[in-house]
Amino acid sequence: MPGVRPPAVGAKPPTPAVRPSVPAGAKPPAPVGAKPSAPGQKPTDPRVPVRPSQPSGAKPGMRPTDSKVAAVRAAPSGGGGTATATAVRPDAKTAPPSPLDPKQIYYVESDVDPTALIARHVGVDDGWLHWDDTNRDRLRHALSVEVLEDGVAVMTENNVRYVFRPLTLELYDTHVKAKVELSPSFPTTEDLVEFYRKTVF
Repeated sequence: MPGVRPPAVGAKPPTPAVRPSVPAGAKPPAPVGAKPSAPGQKPTDPRVPVRPSQPSGAKPGMRPTDSKVAAVRAAPSGGGGTATATAVRPDAKTAPPSPLDPKQIYYVESDVDPTALIARHVGVDDGWLHWDDTNRDRLRHALSVEVLEDGVAVMTENNVRYVFRPLTLELYDTHVKAKVELSPSFPTTEDLVEFYRKTVF
């Protein structure tokens, strides 16, 4: 044929590539670059991405921190076995009841927050202090709650302390009256409390 050179005299013909045969029942060799594995496990193929395993009982895409109850295992002193400690986030079932009465009207004192004056619908729930100051709702992260002889003190973030005392006519005339609009007067503590309990501001 034109364009095809005849083989040189004495040249050996090319040897075709021969794949090594695998005996019947034997496992094929691991891919090149595969990592060795423990006995009884398949070698890891570097060409196939490995997904991280989820913790037992977790839903797909769920992070370990998403669980409400976090179990931490640590070896006990002296060795021998493991010990399990369970940390539970505070909720309505574990937190103590709030010492503040949501039906009570309180006079609020704070050395840091001068805007605190009157409090309605007060409570400490799930680690949060909340109340209505007749103008807006307030929410603070409660760090500690202390029951006093005449009220309740709550320490919040940034070391801001609030003291709640049931509002009386004496407290109102001394600390509140001069700071509120129109400065209404009341004959008794009952009339005062009833006014703040029912009035919509």
